[in-house]
Amino acid sequence: MGKVQNEKPRTRVKPYSLAIIPLILLAALLYFVPPNLIGLMPEAEVPIESLTFERVILESNLIKVEVVNGGPNDITLSQLFINDALYSGYIDPDDVVPRLGRATLYIPYSWVKGEPIIITLLSSNAIKFEHEIEAAVATPVVGANQLITFALIGTYVGIIPVFLGLAWLPLLRKLITKWYNFILSLTVGLLIFLGADALIEASEAALSVPSAFQGSAVLIFGVAISFLGLQLIGERGFRGSSKGGKLGLLGLAYMIALGIGLHNFGEGLAIGSAYALGEVALGTFLIIGFTIHNITEGVAIVSPVSRRSVQISHLVMLGLIGGAPTILGTIVGGMAYTSFWATLFLAVGVGAIFQVVYQISNHAIGGGIRGWTTPTNLAGLFLGLLIMYTTGMVIPT
Repeated sequence: MGKVQNEKPRTRVKPYSLAIIPLILLAALLYFVPPNLIGLMPEAEVPIESLTFERVILESNLIKVEVVNGGPNDITLSQLFINDALYSGYIDPDDVVPRLGRATLYIPYSWVKGEPIIITLLSSNAIKFEHEIEAAVATPVVGANQLITFALIGTYVGIIPVFLGLAWLPLLRKLITKWYNFILSLTVGLLIFLGADALIEASEAALSVPSAFQGSAVLIFGVAISFLGLQLIGERGFRGSSKGGKLGLLGLAYMIALGIGLHNFGEGLAIGSAYALGEVALGTFLIIGFTIHNITEGVAIVSPVSRRSVQISHLVMLGLIGGAPTILGTIVGGMAYTSFWATLFLAVGVGAIFQVVYQISNHAIGGGIRGWTTPTNLAGLFLGLLIMYTTGMVIPT
């Protein structure tokens, strides 16, 4: 007879429970070890402080300055200078700004329109933080009138130039295949320039992000999530049945419009933030420059569908997607500008634009990098870069 098996069944450890053990050990490591290690370290002789000017508002006989402490320690503001002259003011909520905290300075000052203003804050550790306004102009008052003004600016800069570019559709339809590919290549040149320009702007904005918020990480995150997110949309939402599962031409046009729209949102931020930081003169130059710069974007949007009939409703929607975000960007930049959100939105625009470049190269022109080996396509690419370079000369840096 066989033996009777009275053994109890073994209790199996669930795999996810094993993940708790390293987490407990990590928590203990972080809780017990750092205080002991820090006690062995010599005290730093030079204090590390970082203060960011996030917003400057010029009112009649008053300057409001909003600052953020992005450093590792609390900062005590001790002295205030305007154009190298010592001034006094009121700090809300306190002259001690905690880490990641904010404070607003109210400075009674009779500033003169058009003259430069240099605001210098001195901490208790004698570390200076400066912000310069090249030409003082009263900051627009937030209200219904200002909302309307920002909306009109966004329409003038974004929507109108994009729709003017769409008006070239009848001409594009008459082009033979060779010159159609030339226009697509020109579109890629335009987009590469826009993407590179947005990347530079995002990198500059990232430098102004309080260090604790890691501007470079925000930039990388924005580019990655935008590029991969649009790739997902292109694969799931805009498939053309006639293209064998590839991205349809109308879907590609919508993706171009979306990428350009995200970029134009960044342009709106630049215009609005110029007003928010008291640099109204700069904002005026940006309006003129971006308007000239953006007329080529309509061509980029409509080029993939120039060989097929497109309903007017689609053209209207494409123009709005590409241009309307400028309105929202101008409002956000003028009323709630922060370097953190500016960096993130610009980075999203970068990822979107380079995703569109990938889609055009891979599907519309075909062959990936091999599609650029023909002289016509290569000429179109360089002409697109040259057009953006030339029109970009009117935009102040």
